[in-house]
Amino acid sequence: PLNGFLSKEILLEESLHVHVGGLPGWLVPAMVTLAALLSVTYSVRLIRDTFFGPRPESYPRTPHEPPRGMRMPVEILVVLCVLIGLVPAALAEPLVASAATAVAGEELPEFHLALWHGLNMPLLMSMIALAGGALLYGARARLFAFHAALPRVVAKRIYDGSLQGLYNVASAITFR
Repeated sequence: PLNGFLSKEILLEESLHVHVGGLPGWLVPAMVTLAALLSVTYSVRLIRDTFFGPRPESYPRTPHEPPRGMRMPVEILVVLCVLIGLVPAALAEPLVASAATAVAGEELPEFHLALWHGLNMPLLMSMIALAGGALLYGARARLFAFHAALPRVVAKRIYDGSLQGLYNVASAITFR
């Protein structure tokens, strides 16, 4: 129940209503769910490696806790994230409405921020992202081994080749 879940739920919900040209209606929600799945994967890796992984032994000095003055801003943000996640209608809805109205320049469609909207498609998409992200994180050792076995790719060569190819195409079109 953090405010990040609230924004992810809004993104998942709105992706169900986006229609792009002749693309199938399921494509945007599938892409957003995949992005959420990858977000879960890197978040799990970051949290696990940072807080539960082995202590690095290559530090030149022993790490220590920061002073209270450096921790306090982070602690305030954590409390706000939890409060907004638990009671979004009271704390965030007026701010979201005000900002969105200012950007849209017109009255907004009805919306309601809540921790629970029942069993719905965005919740299913979240569950797919959570389960898929956990599975992908669990497969990381095999994925890293597969990546290590691939031939070495030099990104600069790919980038330079792409630019040269675009230049060649543009030159052929421009000078005909």
